[in-house]
Amino acid sequence: MLGWPERIEDAMAGAMREGGATRMISLDDIEDMTDLSRDEITAIAEHENLPDADASLLGDYLMHLHHGPQRVQAMICEDIRAALHRDDTGRARELYAVLHCFLTTHPEAARGTP
Repeated sequence: MLGWPERIEDAMAGAMREGGATRMISLDDIEDMTDLSRDEITAIAEHENLPDADASLLGDYLMHLHHGPQRVQAMICEDIRAALHRDDTGRARELYAVLHCFLTTHPEAARGTP
């Protein structure tokens, strides 16, 4: 399996060959190369104060590290706590739904998982 730098290089090379014209890689292309949903990427971006493209790369990198999925899970939990401290229950609910989907898709992210 290719790591994120190789996948991005392959996607960029393919985009440049497409129809003989140069085409830029889009944010959707970058996000589609990760194992994360758009909402999970948005949560990482919010937590780390990053643009979505950078958050996509960071999230994909973390998902391939030992205990990286647990770090992503911790980021989402920290964002939920921050939203609750701001009395932003709407955002906390949204993030809880993101956390639920993340743990369903990535059970290795649950704390205490070997």
